[in-house]
Amino acid sequence: MVYADPTRFGENVTSGGGGGVVVIFDYNDSPRGGADIKVEGDLTIKKDYYPWVDEEFLGPYKKTVGLAGEGSIYLSYQALQARQVYFEPVIHSDFIVYSAGPKEKKEGNHTAFTYPDGNVVADGQSTPDFWKLQSLRTGRAPECFSRWRYADCRDPRPQLLPDWLPEPDKPGFGRYLIVDEWGKRLPSYSYRLVGNNGQIFEEKTDVEGLTDPLPESAHPVREVDFPNRRW
Repeated sequence: MVYADPTRFGENVTSGGGGGVVVIFDYNDSPRGGADIKVEGDLTIKKDYYPWVDEEFLGPYKKTVGLAGEGSIYLSYQALQARQVYFEPVIHSDFIVYSAGPKEKKEGNHTAFTYPDGNVVADGQSTPDFWKLQSLRTGRAPECFSRWRYADCRDPRPQLLPDWLPEPDKPGFGRYLIVDEWGKRLPSYSYRLVGNNGQIFEEKTDVEGLTDPLPESAHPVREVDFPNRRW
């Protein structure tokens, strides 16, 4: 993806890269390499992006605007069974990150990134810290935006899936499944449910993320609350 009018970010600003997606439908690598993420079934991609204005002084001077997102310039997916692919980029135009490369090639000189809160970081990285941008925009810890780091997130957002799962060994009863925002089951997670019949159920999910067996009269629930977290 590129900006149609990059000059809105300043005089002589040209379009840079970022915001690309590659979908692989077989077992072969794409010209840009293998897949970062493997999915089953149809593919729905909704990702956050931030404007990134970069200024380079070594070699020919240039100033470009691209998009900073999760991973590298291109996110690669393998979707062997996909028949439909939906891609929705969410661009947060009010959260711009600026970078300026060194003016002298010297050990210890690094590109300096200026984040929307005014913080300047020059730690040797070549791209903006996407998780820092997510954290600045939402007020949540960076770990909360990565499925691989989510175990360290102190602000999980559990949800009760609406599907009623009948209990095979207990006729007239069923369970609900509680998952995190990535869809991963939450074992040993406290919940408080007010059933459709007004009865209150307070307990913790089992090792599969399932509630205790509830009578069918409790379905669908009126209220859902998660009063105590695991941590």
